[in-house]
Amino acid sequence: MSLHEQQISDHPLVSTTVLVVGGGATARAVAAALSHRGCGVILLDPEGDLARTTHNVVPDEGVEIWSPASLVSFDGFPGAFHVMARLENGRHVEADAGAVILAPEGSFADPYAAWGLAESGTVRSLSRLEERLYGGAKGTEPYAGNGLTHVLISGFTHTPHPISQKRGMEAAIRLAAKDKGRVFFLLEHFKVADSGLERLARQAREAGVLFAKSNSAPVIEMTGGRMRVSFDDDALGERVSLHPDRIVLEEALEPASFTGPMAALLGIHTGPGGFFQGDNVNNQPIYTNRIGIWVVGRARGPVSDKQGLKEADAAVHEATRLLNREEPFYPAETVRLD
Repeated sequence: MSLHEQQISDHPLVSTTVLVVGGGATARAVAAALSHRGCGVILLDPEGDLARTTHNVVPDEGVEIWSPASLVSFDGFPGAFHVMARLENGRHVEADAGAVILAPEGSFADPYAAWGLAESGTVRSLSRLEERLYGGAKGTEPYAGNGLTHVLISGFTHTPHPISQKRGMEAAIRLAAKDKGRVFFLLEHFKVADSGLERLARQAREAGVLFAKSNSAPVIEMTGGRMRVSFDDDALGERVSLHPDRIVLEEALEPASFTGPMAALLGIHTGPGGFFQGDNVNNQPIYTNRIGIWVVGRARGPVSDKQGLKEADAAVHEATRLLNREEPFYPAETVRLD
């Protein structure tokens, strides 16, 4: 057994290229901001989102796009990381990067299985409702109708968060404006700890949306050919039954499918929900356990678009500050046991 002092090898100047992971709006905003600051950018899009979007995805000629591509190796240290990825056609690409910013959007889980239901004309996810209310790809079919009763359900099968409830309240207000019927918003917890949510909840009540809170999950069943939603109303202190025409289920936000394997390659911790960013108060808001690797937006959990863009600006600032160094950020010398 012997003790060795870890040797730090010489390395050329800091790489001014930043690896940005993701293909959604946040990742594109990060890439554009870095490019405008004179940094080289590699935009690694594991899920091929860039190929499906109709937006301008190349904010500047300095942005190199790897899409779809999977990360296969990662080593080095801040200012001098080496990255290798595999493209869809099997070809490998590699580059040096001084820093990494993780900005995938995550995805919404299928909410039906948790409730023992199937999607139908009377049972929809919140995303499906939004498509019809806001004129998305399938927005030609009207969702509201005169005299209909809608029940929007938030939480119970997953931990609710302010962002999904904001979406739900906005949809409820829209429904109430389009429909002469009733709109119920059934939730496990009020989540208003985000800018403007208390005001939005007040606007929903003024629009006629009825809120009901329950500590236990509602029961959804068919009785006599009609749907019934029954729950213990905390305010009334009794069991309440509704017969809605349509039920809308909130989805849980899940991390991008590649989060776990990529985190292992990058050597960073993930949180309890599986998102990039370990469960440590010192990581807030954009830091990971590795210097030179930052995480922003929904890559680290449910946050609003506005908050995600603020975090993107902060990560770009931190990355450019690191890359302005004249020498790489070498890891501290350590003594290791052989």
